[in-house]
Amino acid sequence: IGIRAAREEILKDLIKDVRPEVIEAATKAALQTTGDLQEAQKGALLGSIAAKAEERAAAEEESVNELLMELLDQRMKKLENRVSLLDEVEGMLEAERVSLELERRDLYTARCRHWFGGGN
Repeated sequence: IGIRAAREEILKDLIKDVRPEVIEAATKAALQTTGDLQEAQKGALLGSIAAKAEERAAAEEESVNELLMELLDQRMKKLENRVSLLDEVEGMLEAERVSLELERRDLYTARCRHWFGGGN
């Protein structure tokens, strides 16, 4: 009895949001095709379940798309932060390069003074 109740609960959940006229139309179409009431009910139930499954799949797809967009946004922010850090490091290296160039020139000037100034 527990399995039957669980099965009925699942079926109720699957068709609870389906409009009655849709179930009726599906049942009539299945009844016209098969001529058997039980088969028509099964067909209508199957159609309702398929419609609900399609609706849920669309909702899940939308949810997945939103998550992917959020993930892409986060990755873009991460890349932008890295680029910003690299720009800062590049600026620091450029300042260090200029400083070293000035020191090199000062050293060269000091050597020239030493050589040409008589070693004082």
